[in-house]
Amino acid sequence: MELINKIEDQFINILSQNVGVSEINAGYLYALISLLVIIGIGWMANFIVKRFVLGLVRSLIKKSKTSIGEHLIEQKFFHRLSHLAPAFVISSLSGVVFLNYPFLNELVEILVNLYLVVIALSVIDSLINALYKVSENSKISSKLPLKGICQAIKILINGTGV
Repeated sequence: MELINKIEDQFINILSQNVGVSEINAGYLYALISLLVIIGIGWMANFIVKRFVLGLVRSLIKKSKTSIGEHLIEQKFFHRLSHLAPAFVISSLSGVVFLNYPFLNELVEILVNLYLVVIALSVIDSLINALYKVSENSKISSKLPLKGICQAIKILINGTGV
């Protein structure tokens, strides 16, 4: 925490004394550059999760004998779930970096929360699709209108999620 305050002070001092930017504008520039760095770190977290964790999950599912894992991969359940990583990184870092900028901190938190809702709805949608694909081959599917039930559940979940 103290380190980030020192970095902010040094950045603002360098811009105001050496470059001739006013302290207020230097503070805004610091906030903008910090936001871009946080977004870049979030992007790297997304890349790492998609590259390594999803690769590991795919290899584990291919070794298993259950079909639900294959349907989850087919419906991109884990791919959509991987979008949680950048949201958590951005939320965590923005709370620390933007401590002196409460408006920006609140704005980032609101945007991250909206993004989390979209991710949750997307993940639930792909889970319902995967469960439908699994149940298509069962004996129950001939007796129940599973597609209609799944669509009704999706409408209900997306309606409450919005």
